[in-house]
Amino acid sequence: MRREINNIFRLLLEYKRSVIVSLVWAFSYIFVRVPLPFLYASLIDQVLPLKEVKPLLITVTILIGCIVLAGATNYMVQIITAKLRFNVMVNLKQSLYQSIQRVPYKNYINYMSGDLTSRVTSDLDELKYLLPDGIVLMIRDIILSIGLVALLLMLNWRLSLISLVLIPLFSVFFKSLASKLNRLSKESFEKRGIVKAVVQEHIEGMRDIQVNNAYSHH
Repeated sequence: MRREINNIFRLLLEYKRSVIVSLVWAFSYIFVRVPLPFLYASLIDQVLPLKEVKPLLITVTILIGCIVLAGATNYMVQIITAKLRFNVMVNLKQSLYQSIQRVPYKNYINYMSGDLTSRVTSDLDELKYLLPDGIVLMIRDIILSIGLVALLLMLNWRLSLISLVLIPLFSVFFKSLASKLNRLSKESFEKRGIVKAVVQEHIEGMRDIQVNNAYSHH
């Protein structure tokens, strides 16, 4: 697992400029997203009871501004990571194709051609959810969660502690669910590779039969 993670980060180093830009936009999203609960609390607990127009307008303006900026920064993150994801996936497929070409023939014949096709297409396509926007969003959400928890503790630490008690329960549930999903996903990829291998080899076999007019031997 550690080796795979190192390979992922080594790959992202080739696009460090784009990754840094996307992280900057992600941190900007956090900066305008974290104060929202505090603004909502101030609006309900302090501004509305005053029944004054000026403080209400100021608070609502700041609140709307933060919401708009949060949406804009999140949109920029999505745009940058989408372009970066396309470049990463293209280079990954090219690198994998070149690696397959260097495989010795004695090893190559041990694999079904359809299975290799599935590895180059379907398996790599699943990485688009992880590289690179998955990592950027994971970092963003972790920092955002820490910021929101800290803000909730400042607003009402007793109620926040009661809510935090549920975190270990969700962690245990998520861990058990992740292990089952991992196993099912692995089985799905293997079966998908077998199906594609069988279909591709049957299609190639039909082409050879038609070319050689070998219907009587089929």
